[in-house]
Amino acid sequence: MTEISGFAANRFVLQNQLETESRVQNLRIQASSGKKSQAYDGISNDVRRLQGLESDFAANEAFQRNVDRTELRLQDMESSVDTLTDVASRFRTQLLSAANDGGNLDSIDLGKIAKTFRDEAVGVLNTELGGRFLFSGSATNTKPIDFNNTANFQDVKAGKYYQGNDEILSARIKETTTLDYGVTADPTNETGTHKLFTALQRVIENPNSEEAVEQSIRDISGGEADVSLDYNTSDPSANLNTADGGNLSGALTLNIEDRTGSVIDTINVNTSTNSLNDVANTITSNTNGVSARVANQGGDPKLEIFSDGGTPRVETSGGFSTAAAGKTLDQRVDGAIDELSDTRSAIGSTRGLLETTKSQLDTSQTQLNNSISDVEDVNLTRTMTLLAQNRTSLEASFAITARLQQTSLLNFLR
Repeated sequence: MTEISGFAANRFVLQNQLETESRVQNLRIQASSGKKSQAYDGISNDVRRLQGLESDFAANEAFQRNVDRTELRLQDMESSVDTLTDVASRFRTQLLSAANDGGNLDSIDLGKIAKTFRDEAVGVLNTELGGRFLFSGSATNTKPIDFNNTANFQDVKAGKYYQGNDEILSARIKETTTLDYGVTADPTNETGTHKLFTALQRVIENPNSEEAVEQSIRDISGGEADVSLDYNTSDPSANLNTADGGNLSGALTLNIEDRTGSVIDTINVNTSTNSLNDVANTITSNTNGVSARVANQGGDPKLEIFSDGGTPRVETSGGFSTAAAGKTLDQRVDGAIDELSDTRSAIGSTRGLLETTKSQLDTSQTQLNNSISDVEDVNLTRTMTLLAQNRTSLEASFAITARLQQTSLLNFLR
């Protein structure tokens, strides 16, 4: 029996034991889970801050998923454009080989070759990723290219093969940033796909035509812009001032430029004595690495100037200028390969922006995770030290209580 005078002391000892035992239990849970508490009430002072951090962490995680999905689509788009560029380059090689065979087009089945290349290009542009077509714009459930609806070259030139729309895809990659990305196969956009299909279809329908081959080479390789001018005769041997009805007179200057705009050569023309044929011969004879010829297409003589390899450098209709002199032909028209290269560069720039955003999100996620850890997680070294200290106190308390239970007057008198 406990004396009344010792009741308070015993109660105090028991209360300390219970509190120490509770601390030991909590420290054991913290040591095993790594968390300060299993519920918000254990970190009541930091609950609001923790909830804000967790909300930001979840939003950041969603943006990271959007970036990853977008980057994957852009990777596939970039790979597809690379393949299309390769198709255009291989087709141009075939065309140049045919054109350099001295007009022996009957010995080469260019129509079949062009059809094979077209089928390859269609397969590339009809690429799917995750059940969504990449080049259909926002109409991702619609196959973008379908040549079943195109009856002839005019249909292809009008872009009737395209089934998608011109709406660029978008993705929200940050709280305040929505990124427009990707390209479509829309023929009204200068991505290179339409010029490639135009060149292919031109040869498919006219495989034995030198004119079709030449036009297709220009579709793929590009050149300088036509300078519009009426040439009132189909005879390229007529003097320029006579052929043009008197609009051209005196001395004219033709500057031959490369794609960068640097002048390679300057050709002086006397319109009273020179014909279009004379100009072509002068360029071929005097300009290193450049040749020229006059092509009669539909009764309209055209001066065509080529660099080595057959790529048109300058092309004019009839004459050079309605002005008396000094006309510089520097209006570059990109071909399919040029436009495909620009398209790939645009995709690469978007991927670069995504890489930067991804790095920023990763850094932010690491910082948020560290802040959440500061609120939730325990310092394991400190926790283990406190656990050992409290366990020692609890064991000492149990030992004292056991000794007190054995204390009696008889034991005292002994």
